[in-house]
Amino acid sequence: MSFLNPFLLFGSLALAIPILIHLVRREKSEIIPFSSLMFLLKVPKRSIRQQKIKNLLLMALRLLILALLVGAFARPYLTQPAKPSPNGTANRAIVMMLDNSYSMRYGNNFERLKAEAQRRIDSMRASDRMSIIAFNENATLLSRPTSDKNALKAVVDTLEPSFFGTRYYEAFTLADRAFGEFGGDQKQLVVISDFQRNGWNRSSRESIIGTDVKTETVNLAVQSPNNVGIDSVSVDQTSFTRTYTGRVIARIHNYRNDIPVDVPVTVSLNDKEMGRKTLTVSTKNSALAEFTGFDLQLGFSKGRVHIDSKDPLKVDDDFLFSLERREKLRVLIVDAGKAKQSLYLRQAFTSSPDLPFEVAVVPVSSLTPEEVAKHEVVVINDVPRLPDKVRDRLDELRKTGQGQLIILGENADAGWWNSYAKFPAKAGQRIFVAKDRGKPSVALTTYDRNHSIFKPFEK
Repeated sequence: MSFLNPFLLFGSLALAIPILIHLVRREKSEIIPFSSLMFLLKVPKRSIRQQKIKNLLLMALRLLILALLVGAFARPYLTQPAKPSPNGTANRAIVMMLDNSYSMRYGNNFERLKAEAQRRIDSMRASDRMSIIAFNENATLLSRPTSDKNALKAVVDTLEPSFFGTRYYEAFTLADRAFGEFGGDQKQLVVISDFQRNGWNRSSRESIIGTDVKTETVNLAVQSPNNVGIDSVSVDQTSFTRTYTGRVIARIHNYRNDIPVDVPVTVSLNDKEMGRKTLTVSTKNSALAEFTGFDLQLGFSKGRVHIDSKDPLKVDDDFLFSLERREKLRVLIVDAGKAKQSLYLRQAFTSSPDLPFEVAVVPVSSLTPEEVAKHEVVVINDVPRLPDKVRDRLDELRKTGQGQLIILGENADAGWWNSYAKFPAKAGQRIFVAKDRGKPSVALTTYDRNHSIFKPFEK
């Protein structure tokens, strides 16, 4: 038996701690002078011995559970004895590492990888055994040591390229552990990859593979890659106008090291082209394509940036995104009709075209119940009083979720507002406070704490 994580077995040394505590803290009998023993019950020595045996068995059971946990984390396995080779040659223990990272999608690289892996399996002798590891940013053991060629080929057939990068250290670490499952066979490591430079981490120990392992590499890299791809796309995802005022910015990268390329870039929404540009991207460099000013329909739209690169790697020629156009919140400001009374209040809602508000200002003298019902939010900005029909309509709309804000000032008729039964506050007399920060604060009004509008704040 061997272990994949043998260093964890050192954790079994902790099992000695309870035993040491038991030996150090053994209870000693204490002799206590007592005047009379007639009220004490004599405990037979046999019961005391039985209790000690039970305690020792309980401690042994707990130690056994801890030992089993340590053994489980150490991952034990049984090594299969190697079958003697009929022709007297040494049996081979083969670990084959297959690169299924994103770069293997280039052209027919992955098909070449599968063909090479199948050829390696066919070349196995009857006494050879093989394990297969697939790796990208992580490494996965796909098959344990076996001589079954059909089973190994089935594993290769089901393997697909991923969208992850390449990390060789994790793969070599797993390969070193996989060799531990073999017996005393001749060890051989086969690595099939395009050997991307950014997959090597110089700070890690890629030399973890032992010197007794014979290593073979199959390099599937293309000498002069011809690839232009979309690196990233940034999008302002929400718009409140029909004409999109945000920006869709695509970063296009030219991976070629020989010549610059002209790349047609298109952006489409719901499979309809919205813009087209042609970028000239220099060698080993990036360029930006920016799109804006196209029409948006209400709701969500499916977007796509596409480049016509005519290179062997098609998966990086498209980038999908989504946009949403929302209706602006309709806000009605009702004032007393004085000049510039609501000027700054309106500007607060409309200071930027990107703000989600559509504002209308109506004097209270022209206000109708129908106008009030057209808006999601109504701001009553310091009006003397409201027409009765408008007041009743506001009460109805408030029950259906309309937002209402009432601002009282010098134009307000305090007596009328205080007689408004459904108004949650009471307007007091006007108070003029000097701007002196040293003075205490002044309460401007009172309000009904039991009003339903304040119930959410009771929790």
